[in-house]
Amino acid sequence: MAPSVFSTALRAFAIALPGITLLPFVVEPPEGIPAVLLMVNPLVLTLVMCLAGAATAPRLGLAAEWILGSTLDLAILRLGLVTGLVAGLLAAVIDQFSAPLWQTADLTIPTLLDGAGPMQLILGVLYGGLTEEIMLRWGLLSLLFWALAKALPRGAACWIAVIAAAFLFAAGHLPAVLASGAELAPALLIRILGLNAALGIVYGLLYVRKSLGAAMAAHAGTHLAVFLLGLVW
Repeated sequence: MAPSVFSTALRAFAIALPGITLLPFVVEPPEGIPAVLLMVNPLVLTLVMCLAGAATAPRLGLAAEWILGSTLDLAILRLGLVTGLVAGLLAAVIDQFSAPLWQTADLTIPTLLDGAGPMQLILGVLYGGLTEEIMLRWGLLSLLFWALAKALPRGAACWIAVIAAAFLFAAGHLPAVLASGAELAPALLIRILGLNAALGIVYGLLYVRKSLGAAMAAHAGTHLAVFLLGLVW
């Protein structure tokens, strides 16, 4: 008998949870806000997206090794990791050389390499590679794909869902920039949305064509590549 939506969602939530519990120890909260409250919104959103993925991903035939019991294929995970490493290197180099176009004199936002460090790597692997992939790919992309497939051919529905989820993933990086006091000038906006959406499309395609594990490995690999390049840049 196939597992229930609820039990499937719980497995997905268990995978996403380590990244969320890390937030109070890594992210500095606004003044006067207890650090533990940083977990509230991600917990609620993740739970909703876990349920959305559990209700739609199996209907679409999407693979998720640790959630749906798909066979763990190390070759697919290696493909995801290598893809993420290459994507991370390209993103970091592009970001570094384009910095004069989007950095401002009054508030210098660090480039990916300038902001790289051990804690950022841990957060990127756990929160980015696990939590965000559960939310954005397993949950949101699957839900969009399922809804669009009711009215469009599967291929078109898939591409639209991948791109839409990628741009929503990119837009999710804007609040942190605004919280830093930076003004969202056009060049900075293009940098944030462009780089993150491109990476989101890579992760999305790996998810729908290979597996969620491949997308997670790629996301983690991106942060690993940025960290390693930052050590030698």
